[in-house]
Amino acid sequence: MSTVSVYEALFWHGESPLGTSDEVDFEALANGLALTDHRVEPRGRFDPRQRLAPGDPNAPRQRLAPGNRLAGRKHYTRAQHAVVVSEAVDTIAGLETGARRVLATHVCLAAARDERLEPGNETSGRTGVKWQIMDLEAFADGMAHTNRWEGSEGPVPGAAAVDGLLVRLGGLSGDDRRTLALHALLSETVPAGLGTAVTEAVLARAGLDPRVPSFWVWILRLIRRMADAAVRRDLPGAGPVGESSFPALDRPIGPMDPATAARLWLARYEALKAPDREGERT
Repeated sequence: MSTVSVYEALFWHGESPLGTSDEVDFEALANGLALTDHRVEPRGRFDPRQRLAPGDPNAPRQRLAPGNRLAGRKHYTRAQHAVVVSEAVDTIAGLETGARRVLATHVCLAAARDERLEPGNETSGRTGVKWQIMDLEAFADGMAHTNRWEGSEGPVPGAAAVDGLLVRLGGLSGDDRRTLALHALLSETVPAGLGTAVTEAVLARAGLDPRVPSFWVWILRLIRRMADAAVRRDLPGAGPVGESSFPALDRPIGPMDPATAARLWLARYEALKAPDREGERT
């Protein structure tokens, strides 16, 4: 009796990126990600207060061929989202001190708002309304530039700790930042339907260790949530109704046809892959 990878068969679109000899086809990976629409989680996995302790294989698959009914329609896919998150690693790492501290303050204010407005929270009605109508971005900008940072928590509890982690991101070596951005590019593989075993094979083929410093995971969760906030801002219907109070990436988000998204994903992979992977099949 033939067997298949259950999660890949249930959820993955396109040809399997993992061959019988464990060779990874990165073009098939890009195409599969480009055939899967991105869906925003209400809050993702990011929490600034968390500090992270240590079917039938012969069935026809969807392809990005000209006759494919999905090929010419514009979507916001996991391939495109992975590129957005990956490129944001460099953007956030390069923030100047002022912008970085505004982001840290905004992140903590958004977490406080979420907590205050949580169903069952005993916040008074007047305080709850204040949190609902507050312009967090403007408030964060004012507080970040008028409060002490050195030797304190910053303008709001936790802001200095968040800023410290962002400083660590900016201080990564070029190779470490490239590696983190490559992890970000491959972070959509499991949500798109590939099981962890296939994903770890992809990581290995890309020259990546599946185990990373815990603060890298914190950064990836932060950036993925910022990307989701940008999707909610620019693509109504892609997630929960209404804009998120969480800080969004500045770059505008828009749908594109899957073939273009797949090409962008492959180009980003080529730019990030380890130098000694030149002979790899892509």
